Amino acid sequence: MLNNINSKYILIIMCLAIPGKVEKIEGMKAVISYGKQKRIAMVTKDIPVSTGDYVLVQMGCVVQKLTGEEAESSMKALNSP
Repeated sequence: MLNNINSKYILIIMCLAIPGKVEKIEGMKAVISYGKQKRIAMVTKDIPVSTGDYVLVQMGCVVQKLTGEEAESSMKALNSP
């Protein structure tokens, strides 16, 4: 499919998913803790989460549930120089 593009440039867009911990859930919204910061993220029935779970959040939506080990590894990688 890309062979049919007549452009010199191909734009690739990536969004980083950030690991966090679910602090509170109210309906379809969850409070996610990212260390010292807390933000709201949307949750769906496709990815059931509970308070205390670790998750990946991308563009304000929970996209994946993580184990504690996966979350720790991801957080360490994000905070390394």
